[in-house]
Amino acid sequence: MEGTEALVDALKLNKTLTNLDLQGNRISPEGAIVLADAIKVHEVLATLNLSSNPISIKQVEELLDVSKENHTITNVNHDENEIADDGLIALAQALAVNRTLTSLDLSFNNISDKGAYAFPEAIKLNRTLTSFNL
Repeated sequence: MEGTEALVDALKLNKTLTNLDLQGNRISPEGAIVLADAIKVHEVLATLNLSSNPISIKQVEELLDVSKENHTITNVNHDENEIADDGLIALAQALAVNRTLTSLDLSFNNISDKGAYAFPEAIKLNRTLTSFNL
């Protein structure tokens, strides 16, 4: 968690970072929460790669709050995050109303038919998404 806290402190001060790649960093549930809080208020971040980090439903909910408050992130990568159906359904609901995201990668997650069926309607309703990988 110390590493995440140091990163969060740096993010709060940085006003130019547009691409944050945290692939494979084993971010803890607590770390994801403090990271989400920092990303919510970051004013220029456009690309967020959180792939290969085990993400629980609680972390998904925190990250969904980011999408409601941060209007600069256009590209999110959540591949290989072990997101289960409940998390995917929550992501689909957020995607339906999101107006900034252009690219979303959810490949290599624990997706069953239940999780996959949540996305067609969300994609129909979303007006900005140009790239979607399930």
